[in-house]
Amino acid sequence: MLNRITLLLSFVLIPLMGMAQGKYTDYLQKRVAGQGQVVVHQDAELDDLVNGKASATASKADKASSNISGEMAEQEEEAPVVAPSGRHTTANGYRVQVVSLGSTAKDKAKAESMGRLFKNYFPGTNVYISFRSPHYVCLVGDYKTREEASEMLQQMRETRQFGSASVVRSKINVYY
Repeated sequence: MLNRITLLLSFVLIPLMGMAQGKYTDYLQKRVAGQGQVVVHQDAELDDLVNGKASATASKADKASSNISGEMAEQEEEAPVVAPSGRHTTANGYRVQVVSLGSTAKDKAKAESMGRLFKNYFPGTNVYISFRSPHYVCLVGDYKTREEASEMLQQMRETRQFGSASVVRSKINVYY
């Protein structure tokens, strides 16, 4: 029984040790007699990511969730477009929903555009762009009460730019 376990481990561990010394994609493309050939065509950054050199791509991931002046954050969970400094926790509260659109790339761009427009009018307020299947949503603010959110909604309506905005319940960020 011990010989079988040793034999099994040798068949599993020896190929893995060979892979650890080279790139995974090189291992896949290695020619073996009697087997087919695998050819991998990919970008160098993807190659670095697959082979464990994520530092080169980490900066690109950081850029994907940058502030409102560049690109806008888009994640499954809501991410503030402009994150205030300091620590925070989440709580039940209210936000103002600027727009809720479909799931296409154009809808995403429109939600981001509305977020930028809002930031032009109210630069001190957080903007959140998220995908809540099947809609891209632009939410603003972190309000503890419906009254606070309603005040912002009233200010938004005075600009005549956010006609479809409404107050919605949401998890909010409370900074301390």
